Amino acid sequence: MTNNSDNIKLLIADDHAMTRKGIEIIAKYEWHIKDISSVSSLAETKNLIAIKTFSHLILDVSFGDGNSIEIIDHILLLQPKISILIFTMHPKHILDGFLSTKGIKWVVQKDLPEEKITHLLKTFLFERNSGNLDIDSMNKFELFHMLSPRELQIFQLMIKGVKTNEIAIELDVKNNTISTLKNRLLQKVGITNEIELIEIGKILGIDKINHPENE
Repeated sequence: MTNNSDNIKLLIADDHAMTRKGIEIIAKYEWHIKDISSVSSLAETKNLIAIKTFSHLILDVSFGDGNSIEIIDHILLLQPKISILIFTMHPKHILDGFLSTKGIKWVVQKDLPEEKITHLLKTFLFERNSGNLDIDSMNKFELFHMLSPRELQIFQLMIKGVKTNEIAIELDVKNNTISTLKNRLLQKVGITNEIELIEIGKILGIDKINHPENE
């Protein structure tokens, strides 16, 4: 995952102090992001957006002074290049239709496991074009049905840290065959690099799925 924290100017807009502080601590001390601002209301969000340029916005939906959906057009008008992630307790499918018309692909639900939320936020911040895989709504069984038995087998070996030449030996095929299957796996999942693919596989528990031939 590309990590260039110096280019990130992050705004966290959430009316829960613990949420803001939690994200800020991780972003600052684990991801080394230096330029972080946080606000607790829609009014503060609008005011800060008007005077400072941000690369990324993590935005709650419900605030004490209104609903952030109402100001998204205003935000995009002032800062059309900003990347927005909606961080909410609302079911994702309720927001999808509206957000897709605004080009917003990132919606993360607050009730997801902490490890998964951390991974999604980091991916949003450091891989701005990696939103093809909707892993906040996908589960391991949906991903399982996307893959052939051989692709699943290779995926699980990758998660275990087995190298291409070692996989080829174990499966008794050529290295080129493994490379081709890896590329097909990346295309199906919608990811461009193996490191991120492996991280997602671990989060979704792909390594714990049994092969059809073993059932």
